[in-house]
Amino acid sequence: MISAAPSAAGTARLVAALATAAVLLAAASLLAQRQRAGAILNGRIADESLYQSYVSVREVVEEASEGSTLAAMGSAGTEQNCCGGALVAPNWILTAAHCHSCWEGRFPFKRAINGGVEAIPVDPAAEPVKVKVALDKDGHYGGTLTVVEAYEPEWIGPERMDAALLKLDGDATAYGAEVVTFFPGPIEAGMETVTVGTSHDLPANTPGIPGTPLKYYASTVVAARSLISWHTHCEGFNRGDYSPVHDFCVGPPVKTELGGTLPGDDLVEGARTGYGDSGGPLYIGGKYAGIVKGGVKASPITGVNDVDNAETAYIRYTDVTFLAPWIDRTITASELAAVFCKVPFLC
Repeated sequence: MISAAPSAAGTARLVAALATAAVLLAAASLLAQRQRAGAILNGRIADESLYQSYVSVREVVEEASEGSTLAAMGSAGTEQNCCGGALVAPNWILTAAHCHSCWEGRFPFKRAINGGVEAIPVDPAAEPVKVKVALDKDGHYGGTLTVVEAYEPEWIGPERMDAALLKLDGDATAYGAEVVTFFPGPIEAGMETVTVGTSHDLPANTPGIPGTPLKYYASTVVAARSLISWHTHCEGFNRGDYSPVHDFCVGPPVKTELGGTLPGDDLVEGARTGYGDSGGPLYIGGKYAGIVKGGVKASPITGVNDVDNAETAYIRYTDVTFLAPWIDRTITASELAAVFCKVPFLC
């Protein structure tokens, strides 16, 4: 007996079944990946092997400012660090939302604003955003990937969480990068912290150009998860970048070594984050706990990093323990959408 050709309804059911199977397989793969997850101003050279979750969002200097090291080297057009970040899944990084100038205009992007979202237009002439991963001890990276999507979290009450998820076009772990293990929380005053980055390297003032090593500084949480910040320097006067509920604050830093040959060599005050460290990771007990959102500010008078300003001795961070549900939702939705779009008529 010759079977009849499948009906249109039967074909539709088959396509739907195949699409559902693909979605379930993608979801299972994604969950398995997630379950496997486990330079600072005046800072000290870090053991980069401990921080392979650190990533650098790059930019190209179009015009070096007068007096800068890049200008002195005649190297306008040099690639440098724009912001730091952390690898939270094989092809996803978490950085700060206030770093959005690093990627705006490169692809369709909606930025969170109070009461909704703002669509940022695409600039056809904009260069792709590159992210470098797997930093070695000499300040060079094992791999370079391209950002293809960006997301910011919803507002929580009146506050915007200073965080952004960037999707990469490949698997960063293939180059030796490692997915972070998240600190379970809660973050509390008195906890010891380590922050890493490749910001302006004093005195040379080289903001994360190739060859800039990873640095770190250690400090202590002084304010976290309080309805009213008791620490004036954390919240500051007229500051808009600190939420006592969703952020935390560390400082002031103690003396740190600049990498002298003997313990105690070149001890200096004031190790902390600087320009270019925004978005970078803070660790508690080796686990990812915070995103750099504020550091040393330039003096309004001199324009130079004001390292003696008491307000900037206390560095502000986004508490990533609040972000886990949003991270899971965002990554899962993006990955499932990519699967659906492979099935005709579903995207």
